[in-house]
Amino acid sequence: MVERSPHQSFIHHVLITNRARHIDCTILVRRQFYHLKATNFCDLKKWNMAACEVKYEYRDHPADVQLHAWGDTLQEAYEQVATAMYGYMTELDKVDITQTEDIEVEGHDLESLLYQFLDECLFVFSTEPSFLVAKKVEITSFDRDAFKITARLHGESFDISKHPQGTEVKAITYASMEIYDTPGKCEVFVIIDI
Repeated sequence: MVERSPHQSFIHHVLITNRARHIDCTILVRRQFYHLKATNFCDLKKWNMAACEVKYEYRDHPADVQLHAWGDTLQEAYEQVATAMYGYMTELDKVDITQTEDIEVEGHDLESLLYQFLDECLFVFSTEPSFLVAKKVEITSFDRDAFKITARLHGESFDISKHPQGTEVKAITYASMEIYDTPGKCEVFVIIDI
């Protein structure tokens, strides 16, 4: 069964190609949540969007938007919040993985590390030569003691003829930034200036 809004053609495609399966996960498509049920998680790999790896949401905030992301580890929550930021700027199901970009950042605490990480991801999106929109963010090294992150961004150059323009992200902010590092579920909340 799929619970969805009737106007989402991407969800129609997922329903048709996965009719006999029963995966249970929540996905976000075009800034709305959908719940899919199927039995074979391996079949998710052939989708252009890895449905069960989406662990973020967008929350309204006066004049801005709050990104809320979570994961089993803090590293996964950081990856998810970066992906959420890219997803706010364009529809990630339209992005193919054709190139990668490596980034490295450091901070003086977890909050500054998160800020620097997202700021560098935004910088890669906003500057030449790449204008990279990342569909997948992979942190390859997360040093909590030295507050350093090395990451690989997987995606392609933003192309207005291919990628629908979402909302421009002007900056990352420290306002109301929250990081919860609890065993089993880590969460981050970040307000982005739009």
